[in-house]
Amino acid sequence: MVSRGVPAVTNGRGKVWALKDKRLPGTGVYVEKVENMSGRRVEVAGKPSDFSVGYVKSKFKLNPKETVFFGDSLNSDMKFARKLGWAFAFALTGEYGREDLEKVEKPDFVLENLREILK
Repeated sequence: MVSRGVPAVTNGRGKVWALKDKRLPGTGVYVEKVENMSGRRVEVAGKPSDFSVGYVKSKFKLNPKETVFFGDSLNSDMKFARKLGWAFAFALTGEYGREDLEKVEKPDFVLENLREILK
């Protein structure tokens, strides 16, 4: 259907879904297949798309200087936070580890897990 012009929309392009001690194929694996087979681009409505940034900005009137986004992706989560002008707290609970921090822009905070928020 996509090859016939039916629009396709996804929530994200992440290729790995980290779940405790398992690593499973993420949405991006399937999105890539649909694009390759159809020859058409799948639009992203989830973070960090401009659509999702615009929605969050219009729905929630948050002061960027007082807002922190918590996430475990050095890709989509940090890009989303930066597009919104928010600080980013990176939790070491997903597909990225401490060694990946040397390859990217540094997050504002690094947490071993989300329980550290309570400290």
